[in-house]
Amino acid sequence: MTTQKTVGLVVYAFGTPHSNKSNRALAGHVQNLIQKSPEIRFRIYTQNDIQFEENECLNVTYFPQLHDEDAPPTLRIARGAAQWARGRVKKVIVVAAKPHLPRALRDTQEAFREAVVNMPIEPCADIAYTSYNAWFDPNGTQIRAASRSHWEKREPILRFMPYPLYRIVAK
Repeated sequence: MTTQKTVGLVVYAFGTPHSNKSNRALAGHVQNLIQKSPEIRFRIYTQNDIQFEENECLNVTYFPQLHDEDAPPTLRIARGAAQWARGRVKKVIVVAAKPHLPRALRDTQEAFREAVVNMPIEPCADIAYTSYNAWFDPNGTQIRAASRSHWEKREPILRFMPYPLYRIVAK
């Protein structure tokens, strides 16, 4: 008898609200990944802006975010994911919008290193094949994820800032 491998999916929202096209697409990517790999037991750690169909039998843990709080920093979510993953999963796949994926992956790796949670962490491969521009939703309520120009005013600063400084900024 073989034991089923348990994989954690850390899913980062891209903008608000949960009904924007990016967050619906991320939920769809997760559902496709799960359907393609029935031999794997998946657990999901995500934000309130990623919602799944109520009829889905998914093991989802939501990041504890205050209802009126702005979107929490990626690093804070990653730190929560590190604590959540400990003893629950053997590997983590980071699921994020293509523009957000490099920083989400870096933050997840750094948060797990800080928490001394050692396991493989990899990006969701399916995301790599989507268009960069398709992720931006002009109808979203979070301005930085509404357009590429808004995203690119902020993202390069956060991605390339020295990590010790970023840790302070992204608490």
